[in-house]
Amino acid sequence: MYVGEVSLYSLMTYLHGYEMAMRDAEVEDESQPKFQDFHEFVRSHYGYFESTAGWARMILAVTIGLNPKNVSWEGFDSDVTYEQHVESVKTFYELIRDFREGGV
Repeated sequence: MYVGEVSLYSLMTYLHGYEMAMRDAEVEDESQPKFQDFHEFVRSHYGYFESTAGWARMILAVTIGLNPKNVSWEGFDSDVTYEQHVESVKTFYELIRDFREGGV
């Protein structure tokens, strides 16, 4: 899978495009658990109050050391380093594994 730069935003855009293509082709997503539930899984895993920020922002915020209970989303990611982006992508794959195994 090629997503361009190493970032959760690039990965998220790729996955959204895949999801749109599946919908346009009228192909039903048979993966279990449903990826649409990943937002809520990440919220629960880290203890966020709600999941409206989306999985990419929630994972990145924790990766750069922000407290899930007290995140100010505006501009939170303006100084993220390359290394932090790499770490957040690794964390995404770890969380996907846990999500698919049904763990929290």
